[in-house]
Amino acid sequence: MGTSTSTTSRPGSRTAAPRSPRRRPRGCSPRWPRSWRGPFDQVVAELAAIKHPVLYANGLDDVMIPAHNSYVAVQHLDNATLVLYAGAGHAFLFQYAKAFTRQVADFLAA
Repeated sequence: MGTSTSTTSRPGSRTAAPRSPRRRPRGCSPRWPRSWRGPFDQVVAELAAIKHPVLYANGLDDVMIPAHNSYVAVQHLDNATLVLYAGAGHAFLFQYAKAFTRQVADFLAA
């Protein structure tokens, strides 16, 4: 299936210039909206400063906080557990209430 583009312009109409691919800041997930991107090095430093155990849980289909972002964050924590729920979005804790409750209880008991 081909892509069709039209370059016909009418008097008074605006034509958009071809867009070049944007480069994202190093270390930022491509799915994060630009407004959420902060200085990545500062975020990494703040994560590295956390020394207590951390439980990260996320739905694999979460469009608000992509699972990739959770994975990247866990890479910068010394003592973190990442739990991803397949087929779940941002409301994974309701979709998998029993499994999530068990995971939290096990994490807190450790």
